[in-house]
Amino acid sequence: MQFSDHYQENLNDPNVKPDARGMDPTLLPHLVKVAHGAGLKVIVHIYSAADFRNAVAAGADEIAHFPGKGYGVVKSAKLFQITAGDAKAAAKAHIAVSTTVSWLGELKEKIHRATKSPETRF
Repeated sequence: MQFSDHYQENLNDPNVKPDARGMDPTLLPHLVKVAHGAGLKVIVHIYSAADFRNAVAAGADEIAHFPGKGYGVVKSAKLFQITAGDAKAAAKAHIAVSTTVSWLGELKEKIHRATKSPETRF
């Protein structure tokens, strides 16, 4: 999943490359059900907090590569901030979460240069 909260607008936007449109988030619960019925685990590769919430709601077994980078311009780390409730819902459902955070240092440096503030926190 990638930016699943914008799936419909990305689907109809000719400026968004087909491989950057992601998957229709309404399909995920059905796919999870079919996979679990076959005895398979479901790992959902995500990019944003909205994707995280959709993966949890669908019953994924694992969430991978959160937060994501690679599609679109990342203007703010807020795009990737989950709430305590989001984290608790994943924990309650025993959903493993594998993070990818190496690029956040790059984002922090870009924000720091743009704002010229001595300290940037997000």
